[in-house]
Amino acid sequence: MKRMWMLLIILALLGAVGCEKKDESTETTSAKAMAACPTCGQEMAEDAYCTGCNAVATTETEFVHCDKCDKDVGPGTYCTQCNRFMLNAKVHCGNCQDQVVKGHYCTTEKLFKGLPDVAYCQEHARPYGKNLTCPDCQKQATGTGI
Repeated sequence: MKRMWMLLIILALLGAVGCEKKDESTETTSAKAMAACPTCGQEMAEDAYCTGCNAVATTETEFVHCDKCDKDVGPGTYCTQCNRFMLNAKVHCGNCQDQVVKGHYCTTEKLFKGLPDVAYCQEHARPYGKNLTCPDCQKQATGTGI
């Protein structure tokens, strides 16, 4: 009986010491969540631009209703009529000091709000990846996308 109590005390002490240790190898420094392209399903960082599909990766699942086009579209897809990526989330706009729909193109700042990885070519009226050049004119992106 005495040995059993000693064993339990030792196990309790080892357990307490083990709980205090912090495993730093599992901590990540990246704040970007992983998401999927709504068209092809390729997994990438959330808000990343999918060049082949002309869409942004998102974790949103609800359809987005476009008042301008009067239709429901999948989240993350690009609407050429509205010049915006169809997302439901809101982001703060420092320019107008209000909440705007994420993916909305700001003509003043010349960027898609909340999508730092997406640029827009004014000349060819099309979005493209921020770290790439416009596929039509090969010009590099400007703006921050915030």
